[in-house]
Amino acid sequence: MALVITLLTLVSLTFIGVASFFNASTDIKITGNQKGAAQGLYAAEAGIVDMIDRLNTDATYAPPTPYTSYISLGAVGPGRIRQWF
Repeated sequence: MALVITLLTLVSLTFIGVASFFNASTDIKITGNQKGAAQGLYAAEAGIVDMIDRLNTDATYAPPTPYTSYISLGAVGPGRIRQWF
């Protein structure tokens, strides 16, 4: 009788341990998704602030178009490489 109770206790503790592991694993994934969403939001806000600053300080600023040459913008040159997204 004591053996049966011991085995049932061991099995139930094993299930609790496995469930805790999967719960922790899911929490880590959720935290990673929240971090990525926050980084995306901050990058978008920084882009908006940068564009507002450019528009406020440079009256001749025109955003690049698909027909704009990157070389004419000064984006490519010795020591000057920019990424246009």
